[in-house]
Amino acid sequence: MNDDSKAKFTATVYIRGDKAYLPTLGDSGVMLREIAPVFVVAAKAEEIARTLETLRQTGYPKIRQPTLYEIDLPDGYPLLKAAKVGSWKKLAQVAASYSVSWSPAGITLHVSKLDKKGRFVWDHPAKTQQYSVDTDLRIITQAILDDAKSRPELQGKEPRGIRAI
Repeated sequence: MNDDSKAKFTATVYIRGDKAYLPTLGDSGVMLREIAPVFVVAAKAEEIARTLETLRQTGYPKIRQPTLYEIDLPDGYPLLKAAKVGSWKKLAQVAASYSVSWSPAGITLHVSKLDKKGRFVWDHPAKTQQYSVDTDLRIITQAILDDAKSRPELQGKEPRGIRAI
């Protein structure tokens, strides 16, 4: 996840096939961590924008800092469970990841890429996009969808029978 220390709020969006996954971010006081619920919506600009706004209005729920043991439990990664994949590497093979951060200066869209080991990284300055604070979220979510559609490695990798939870 992106560390945007000046951000007032950050949300993550994962696009996989015709679904968008938006996990809630919990604040342990030490770090932000993806927690349940994970919102699964159609990969449409309007639905993603509405869910981003819901997450932003809700803010970060306070959570206890999990132990390393708890993090590695099967339920330690609600996003992986919602996406029905067994690892972050597998998710990175079939999805695209984005971070949207709000600050007094504006809204920043961070676009992920894969590192040499096939993991999500957000060190992609050429694709980072800046928007004014009053930008309609549908414009930003359409930029997310356009980027996901432009990735040939993701086309045709959605397994049949995926269900939203």
